[in-house]
Amino acid sequence: MQLTTQIGNNVHPAIMQTLAVDQKDCHKSRRENGFITDARRDAGDNAFVLTANVDHGAENFFFDHSIDHIPGMLIACILRQSVLVISHKFYDIDFDRSFIMDDIEMKFSSHAELNTPIDVYARFEKIGLRRDELRSALCVVDILQNGKVVSSGSLSFRAMSPEIMRRLQAKQTKVNGGKK
Repeated sequence: MQLTTQIGNNVHPAIMQTLAVDQKDCHKSRRENGFITDARRDAGDNAFVLTANVDHGAENFFFDHSIDHIPGMLIACILRQSVLVISHKFYDIDFDRSFIMDDIEMKFSSHAELNTPIDVYARFEKIGLRRDELRSALCVVDILQNGKVVSSGSLSFRAMSPEIMRRLQAKQTKVNGGKK
């Protein structure tokens, strides 16, 4: 796991480098549905800044209504994708891990405009490690557009190995009388 390398009270400049993000990092097969486009560490422990761009002409699930703003459910999806990107890019979590969302909370203070980048200020808290690997955390975010907070929220999650997921699925199938 990569943890913040600090010199005095400052984050080392190399760690604050902006990293490109593709749809794979967001767990999406189509680029237009991977909203996070870049990410970097921010000053402070476990703090990150991500940029999201939404192509409302190409994304069709959340825009199945009047297209005059970015829907709140899509903002919640940006939070979810932020967790995935941070986990893969900064904590070196393998892509074979399954991410289980335990809890999500969002508060909206304004609507988000179309065709304007969204900045996500994220912080991982309550980090759970096992064998020096990230296994769980709470991601707390402020989501801004044009410097104004449009939403704030949090998402707690667990990252599980394929073996653990198979065991959990088998247990659930047994509880459901053999039905998945």
